[in-house]
Amino acid sequence: MMYALLQRSLDQTIAREAMEEASTAAPMVARGDCARLQRELFGIVVRRLDEENARAFQGALRRYGFETELVPEDALFTLPGSFGASALRLETGALVFGDVYARERSVPAAECVFAAAGRVGIERTKRTTTLETEVRSYGRYGTSISIVPATRRDPVEDVQFRIELFFARDPLRLEWVLEEGRVVRLNGWPVRWRDADALHAFLGELRAAMPADRINRGLARFDDPAPPAYPNLRCFEEEILWHFHRLRSARAG
Repeated sequence: MMYALLQRSLDQTIAREAMEEASTAAPMVARGDCARLQRELFGIVVRRLDEENARAFQGALRRYGFETELVPEDALFTLPGSFGASALRLETGALVFGDVYARERSVPAAECVFAAAGRVGIERTKRTTTLETEVRSYGRYGTSISIVPATRRDPVEDVQFRIELFFARDPLRLEWVLEEGRVVRLNGWPVRWRDADALHAFLGELRAAMPADRINRGLARFDDPAPPAYPNLRCFEEEILWHFHRLRSARAG
């Protein structure tokens, strides 16, 4: 059986050097990975360790004052696939979502069991087309020179804003994504990347409609001067998994 180590609190921190030293107790935790692990603490410290390595790493982290919870991998939720919504609307007692074909569906707001939001780092491919000189040799028949288009594909870092809603029945997971150059809708109005006021107004309504223990930090603190930001989608999802585990443990207790 494989195990994961979960943070006791999302506010916990540990120095990179301390995590690197703790990793020497667990061969399955590479010292070179500790900078990323320390930087990406969003509920789950590390996954897929055997029991011996998990307990050794847990004990070593404890010596640096960083308490964790040992959890079997198969005890963690697996997030379902998502339904992409291009429109979201909050009405009295209901959440209404629509697709790119303007087809709408209403779900009672009380059936939303968790809501998450936040800025998420993504990597996309940037295509650049230039003109290059191409020389072809035909042996004794000579050569030809021509100008041809050439396309380069380079990875570039970008950011998106995500809202994800989870339900106990279909649709299990709903996602709404705002990116530069894309127009989506909130409460019946078109929203672009620069439309921070419209986005914040909707997030305020959504936060007010949800219990405090059923939202992620990105939604809870969206209006902070420095709101939480997720370096990648995995971190965004791991925080959701952390919350789901805590909610289930609270029910079981």
